[in-house]
Amino acid sequence: MPVFKYRSAGDMPSQERIGDAQLASHIRALWGRAFLLCPRTRRPGVWRFASIDEANAERQLETVQRMRRRARDKR
Repeated sequence: MPVFKYRSAGDMPSQERIGDAQLASHIRALWGRAFLLCPRTRRPGVWRFASIDEANAERQLETVQRMRRRARDKR
């Protein structure tokens, strides 16, 4: 795919506009694919931690669990 360089925005070709309903449909489809590829793993809500170290430990634990799930799913 070639890369084009323009001196100003006025030199750029106009893009085809799509309607709001079609745009919403495209966004829904994209989000659906994204959630299939990488489902949500965090618990919903706001969580408070007593310290930064505790928050980092929780984040590390979630990362390790996600990596193990992905490794298990690839088998």
